[in-house]
Amino acid sequence: MSPLGPFNGKSFGTTISPWIVTLDALQPFECPGPKRDIPVAAYLQDPKELSHYAIKLGADLVTDVENSASTRICDSRVDWMYWTFRDMVVHQTINGCPLRSGDLLATGTVSGSKEGTNGCLLEITKGGKKPLSLKNGSERVYLQDGDAVRLVGWAGEIGTESCVGFGEAYSVLAASWA
Repeated sequence: MSPLGPFNGKSFGTTISPWIVTLDALQPFECPGPKRDIPVAAYLQDPKELSHYAIKLGADLVTDVENSASTRICDSRVDWMYWTFRDMVVHQTINGCPLRSGDLLATGTVSGSKEGTNGCLLEITKGGKKPLSLKNGSERVYLQDGDAVRLVGWAGEIGTESCVGFGEAYSVLAASWA
Protein backbone atom coordinates (compact mmCIF):
# COMPACT_ATOMS: atom_id res chain seq x y z
CA MET A 1 0.00 0.00 0.00
CA SER A 2 1.60 3.17 -1.18
CA PRO A 3 3.19 5.09 0.50
CA LEU A 4 3.79 2.44 3.16
CA GLY A 5 5.15 -0.42 1.05
CA PRO A 6 4.70 -4.13 1.77
CA PHE A 7 3.96 -5.01 5.39
CA ASN A 8 4.70 -1.52 6.75
CA GLY A 9 1.04 -0.55 7.07
CA LYS A 10 0.79 -2.32 10.43
CA SER A 11 4.35 -2.08 11.69
CA PHE A 12 3.91 1.19 13.57
CA GLY A 13 1.33 2.61 15.94
CA THR A 14 0.44 -0.91 17.05
CA THR A 15 -1.14 -1.85 20.35
CA ILE A 16 -2.90 -4.76 21.96
CA SER A 17 -5.72 -4.14 24.39
CA PRO A 18 -7.54 -6.43 26.80
CA TRP A 19 -9.24 -8.03 23.79
CA ILE A 20 -8.84 -11.55 25.10
CA VAL A 21 -12.30 -13.04 25.32
CA THR A 22 -12.98 -16.73 25.88
CA LEU A 23 -15.02 -18.79 23.45
CA ASP A 24 -17.39 -19.54 26.33
CA ALA A 25 -18.17 -15.81 26.63
CA LEU A 26 -18.78 -15.57 22.87
CA GLN A 27 -20.98 -18.68 22.62
CA PRO A 28 -24.27 -16.70 22.89
CA PHE A 29 -23.15 -14.64 19.88
CA GLU A 30 -22.41 -17.51 17.49
CA CYS A 31 -23.94 -17.05 14.05
CA PRO A 32 -23.79 -18.72 10.64
CA GLY A 33 -20.63 -18.40 8.60
CA PRO A 34 -20.61 -16.57 5.28
CA LYS A 35 -22.11 -17.92 2.08
CA ARG A 36 -19.23 -19.07 -0.12
CA ASP A 37 -18.96 -17.53 -3.59
CA ILE A 38 -16.55 -20.21 -4.75
CA PRO A 39 -15.94 -23.76 -3.58
CA VAL A 40 -13.31 -24.07 -0.84
CA ALA A 41 -10.80 -26.84 -0.21
CA ALA A 42 -12.18 -29.86 1.63
CA TYR A 43 -10.34 -28.99 4.86
CA LEU A 44 -12.17 -25.62 4.92
CA GLN A 45 -15.65 -27.12 4.57
CA ASP A 46 -16.91 -26.53 8.10
CA PRO A 47 -19.64 -28.91 9.26
CA LYS A 48 -20.60 -26.54 12.09
CA GLU A 49 -23.50 -24.31 11.04
CA LEU A 50 -22.84 -21.63 13.68
CA SER A 51 -19.15 -21.00 12.99
CA HIS A 52 -18.89 -17.22 13.14
CA TYR A 53 -19.45 -14.57 15.84
CA ALA A 54 -21.65 -11.46 15.80
CA ILE A 55 -19.01 -9.01 17.02
CA LYS A 56 -19.34 -5.28 16.33
CA LEU A 57 -16.26 -3.14 15.75
CA GLY A 58 -15.70 0.59 15.69
CA ALA A 59 -12.77 2.87 14.90
CA ASP A 60 -12.44 6.48 16.00
CA LEU A 61 -9.89 9.00 14.78
CA VAL A 62 -8.89 11.24 17.70
CA THR A 63 -7.40 14.50 16.46
CA ASP A 64 -7.21 16.36 19.76
CA VAL A 65 -5.99 13.89 22.35
CA GLU A 66 -6.15 16.41 25.24
CA ASN A 67 -9.85 17.08 24.66
CA SER A 68 -10.72 13.63 23.28
CA ALA A 69 -12.10 15.22 20.09
CA SER A 70 -12.91 12.26 17.89
CA THR A 71 -14.77 11.20 14.78
CA ARG A 72 -16.16 7.70 14.28
CA ILE A 73 -14.62 6.65 10.96
CA CYS A 74 -15.74 3.04 10.80
CA ASP A 75 -18.44 0.69 12.04
CA SER A 76 -17.87 -2.88 10.98
CA ARG A 77 -18.69 -6.44 12.03
CA VAL A 78 -16.64 -9.60 12.34
CA ASP A 79 -19.49 -11.67 10.90
CA TRP A 80 -19.08 -9.80 7.59
CA MET A 81 -15.67 -11.43 7.16
CA TYR A 82 -15.48 -14.04 4.41
CA TRP A 83 -13.24 -16.31 6.47
CA THR A 84 -14.21 -17.34 10.01
CA PHE A 85 -11.78 -17.69 12.92
CA ARG A 86 -12.19 -21.46 12.56
CA ASP A 87 -11.16 -21.17 8.88
CA MET A 88 -8.09 -19.15 9.83
CA VAL A 89 -6.93 -21.63 12.47
CA VAL A 90 -7.43 -24.60 10.15
CA HIS A 91 -5.67 -22.86 7.26
CA GLN A 92 -2.77 -21.78 9.49
CA THR A 93 -2.20 -25.31 10.79
CA ILE A 94 -2.94 -27.48 7.73
CA ASN A 95 0.72 -27.58 6.71
CA GLY A 96 1.94 -28.53 10.19
CA CYS A 97 2.42 -25.06 11.67
CA PRO A 98 1.95 -25.48 15.41
CA LEU A 99 -0.32 -23.21 17.44
CA ARG A 100 0.13 -22.98 21.19
CA SER A 101 -1.73 -21.27 24.02
CA GLY A 102 -0.86 -17.60 23.94
CA ASP A 103 -0.23 -17.42 20.19
CA LEU A 104 -1.90 -14.46 18.52
CA LEU A 105 -3.62 -14.60 15.15
CA ALA A 106 -4.71 -11.42 13.39
CA THR A 107 -7.62 -11.15 10.99
CA GLY A 108 -6.32 -8.20 9.04
CA THR A 109 -8.56 -5.30 8.13
CA VAL A 110 -12.26 -5.92 8.80
CA SER A 111 -14.22 -3.92 6.24
CA GLY A 112 -17.78 -3.92 5.00
CA SER A 113 -19.05 -3.11 1.53
CA LYS A 114 -20.96 0.11 2.34
CA GLU A 115 -19.90 3.69 3.06
CA GLY A 116 -18.70 4.03 6.66
CA THR A 117 -17.70 0.37 6.99
CA ASN A 118 -14.16 0.49 5.55
CA GLY A 119 -11.70 -0.50 8.26
CA CYS A 120 -8.64 1.19 6.77
CA LEU A 121 -7.99 4.90 6.24
CA LEU A 122 -6.45 4.10 2.86
CA GLU A 123 -9.76 2.46 1.82
CA ILE A 124 -11.83 5.30 3.35
CA THR A 125 -9.88 7.97 1.42
CA LYS A 126 -9.80 5.94 -1.81
CA GLY A 127 -6.03 5.69 -1.72
CA GLY A 128 -5.57 9.28 -0.57
CA LYS A 129 -7.73 10.75 -3.36
CA LYS A 130 -10.83 11.63 -1.26
CA PRO A 131 -10.16 13.42 2.05
CA LEU A 132 -12.10 12.28 5.09
CA SER A 133 -14.11 15.11 6.69
CA LEU A 134 -13.92 15.14 10.49
CA LYS A 135 -16.40 16.51 13.05
CA ASN A 136 -14.14 19.46 13.85
CA GLY A 137 -14.15 20.61 10.21
CA SER A 138 -10.65 19.41 9.39
CA GLU A 139 -9.82 16.72 6.86
CA ARG A 140 -7.46 13.78 6.76
CA VAL A 141 -6.03 11.74 3.94
CA TYR A 142 -3.40 10.11 6.16
CA LEU A 143 -2.82 10.16 9.91
CA GLN A 144 -0.86 13.13 11.20
CA ASP A 145 1.59 13.33 14.09
CA GLY A 146 -0.38 13.46 17.33
CA ASP A 147 -3.48 11.75 15.88
CA ALA A 148 -4.71 8.69 17.74
CA VAL A 149 -6.80 5.73 16.68
CA ARG A 150 -9.18 4.07 19.10
CA LEU A 151 -10.54 0.61 18.27
CA VAL A 152 -13.49 -0.84 20.17
CA GLY A 153 -15.29 -4.14 19.95
CA TRP A 154 -18.28 -5.76 21.63
CA ALA A 155 -20.79 -8.55 21.23
CA GLY A 156 -24.43 -7.98 22.15
CA GLU A 157 -26.12 -4.70 22.90
CA ILE A 158 -24.17 -2.09 24.86
CA GLY A 159 -25.79 -1.37 28.20
CA THR A 160 -27.35 -4.80 28.55
CA GLU A 161 -26.29 -7.48 31.00
CA SER A 162 -25.42 -9.87 28.17
CA CYS A 163 -22.99 -7.46 26.42
CA VAL A 164 -19.39 -8.66 26.21
CA GLY A 165 -16.98 -5.75 25.78
CA PHE A 166 -13.50 -6.30 24.41
CA GLY A 167 -11.94 -3.16 25.89
CA GLU A 168 -10.33 -0.54 23.70
CA ALA A 169 -7.08 -0.39 21.80
CA TYR A 170 -5.69 3.15 21.67
CA SER A 171 -2.53 4.27 19.93
CA VAL A 172 -1.10 7.76 19.28
CA LEU A 173 1.00 8.42 16.20
CA ALA A 174 4.08 10.20 17.49
CA ALA A 175 6.77 11.95 15.49
CA SER A 176 9.49 10.66 17.83
CA TRP A 177 10.12 7.57 15.69
CA ALA A 178 10.94 9.61 12.57
